[in-house]
Amino acid sequence: MLKSVARGVVGSYEDYRDRALQCLEAADKVSDPGERLALLEIAQSWMKLAKHVASRNGGSTPPSEKE
Repeated sequence: MLKSVARGVVGSYEDYRDRALQCLEAADKVSDPGERLALLEIAQSWMKLAKHVASRNGGSTPPSEKE
């Protein structure tokens, strides 16, 4: 679920993690190396955002995904 914050919209850790997983799944399906790399980089960005949101919410990142 997204919630409005100041000047924008912020999703939950799970929202961003799910978007990262969608990018990873798409990367598995493309044959072009450039497209695959772009999707993997986007997935990485979604996971960084997920971890950032989790850290701002009291570190609610699941233990298996902590750095």
